[in-house]
Amino acid sequence: MIGTLPGHDFTLFCNDLVRAEASRIRLAQPFVDDTVRETAPDGGVDLTIGEPDAMDRPTSWGDWLPEGASAWQYKSGKCPPAKKLVEVEFQKWKVLETISRGYPYCFLTADSISPTKAERIKNALEEIYRAHG
Repeated sequence: MIGTLPGHDFTLFCNDLVRAEASRIRLAQPFVDDTVRETAPDGGVDLTIGEPDAMDRPTSWGDWLPEGASAWQYKSGKCPPAKKLVEVEFQKWKVLETISRGYPYCFLTADSISPTKAERIKNALEEIYRAHG
């Protein structure tokens, strides 16, 4: 079960999934940066996808990766409530930088959460995006 993976293993698992999808859509691997370490001050982001130029852009982004640049955060273990995420995780510098640039910020949790909790997290992120224009 994914929810029981330790933090580092969950990060590696998610990184592999993103890299596999990037490969599938023919996004060059150098655009995927998964060198962030969990114990380093990472600004709240575990992986970034850089903005490819016109020559390196995939012809189709598929349904899984957002088009263009994006930032990804993974949460192993129990997913905090939306209020706590807003107060802590979503206030980290790299998260806010991503949002202020208008890039997609992708939050993945290993926890099984209810549709209500997922909606609260989505609404909280949308509010932060609105606050940044």
